[in-house]
Amino acid sequence: MEEPLQRVYANRHLGRQALVDLIVEEAIRLTDSALGYLAVLSEDESLLTMLAWSKSAMAICKTSKIPFEYPLAATGIWGDCIRERQAVIVNDYEGCTRPTKKGYPDGHVLVARHMNVPTWKGTRPAGILGVGNKVDPYTAADASRLQAFADAVWPVFEAAKKE
Repeated sequence: MEEPLQRVYANRHLGRQALVDLIVEEAIRLTDSALGYLAVLSEDESLLTMLAWSKSAMAICKTSKIPFEYPLAATGIWGDCIRERQAVIVNDYEGCTRPTKKGYPDGHVLVARHMNVPTWKGTRPAGILGVGNKVDPYTAADASRLQAFADAVWPVFEAAKKE
């Protein structure tokens, strides 16, 4: 995980969107995933704002308007890491039986596997870092690695928000 963190820290003075894009791309590399995204959560925990989808998702997805706001209460499984306050792994999206699964809109990139983690600002959730479509199933070790990465880069993101 050291190299992805070094790349983020070395580029922390990029513009905010370039830094967000880099964080997503490094999360993908770190987890051997095919796509990823980053969203921030409003302070009252009611609204998620998608700040970035990976280049791979943007190339395929026809619904990739950024920023994109979505009420947390209306999210599907991608909002579960906020509701559950922990990493969420779905290795069979098609067969997923989570009650929060809602599918995805027409034109959305197809998801086979999905994993995301909450980001934190102190003791409150502040956002989501998610990845998808790894060839092999996601594991608890993948979730721990992604959570550690998110925890390490979130202060860099927060500092960039203020610039």
